[in-house]
Amino acid sequence: MLEDVKNDIDLYYQEVAEGVFDQDEESKDQDMNEVQVDAILHVIEKENERISEINSQAKEQIDKIKQWQESIIEKRQKRIDRLTETLYAFFLHKKNENPTVKTISFPNGTLKARKQQPLLIIEDRDEFFRALGDKQELVRVVTKYDPDKKAIMKYIKETGEVPQGVSLESRDDKFIITTGG
Repeated sequence: MLEDVKNDIDLYYQEVAEGVFDQDEESKDQDMNEVQVDAILHVIEKENERISEINSQAKEQIDKIKQWQESIIEKRQKRIDRLTETLYAFFLHKKNENPTVKTISFPNGTLKARKQQPLLIIEDRDEFFRALGDKQELVRVVTKYDPDKKAIMKYIKETGEVPQGVSLESRDDKFIITTGG
């Protein structure tokens, strides 16, 4: 059934189509005429239009809900970031008091800092390859000619020498929060 009949023609077709369904099953199939068939086709078309409208409205609502979700999550993430900064400051204070502290446990979670490898940056690939010389172990062979960061880090650790075209950037300790549960 049409929920919102828009005009007289829709009402007419609706009544004709419903009249077909008021008949008993046997006579319905045999007694239908072209006007009734056309009325049913019209009603089906209107129902399909309503389905399209419902889908469109649902999509709009879903988009609004997604925007709401993103804004709420963004607010909560900002709060988590601020709280994490506070915990990091607390942890640094405790670490200053006792430099051997790596982990502080609480009933609701853990604060810990772990050393991270320095971040290796290939600043100038071309310069790196020009100056490479006989240090082919610093390159991994793949389908493209690419510096092997793992091998370069090993080379720097073993020799203390940083190849041309490469720099090492120290990174702060990685701060980790684990919550209970």
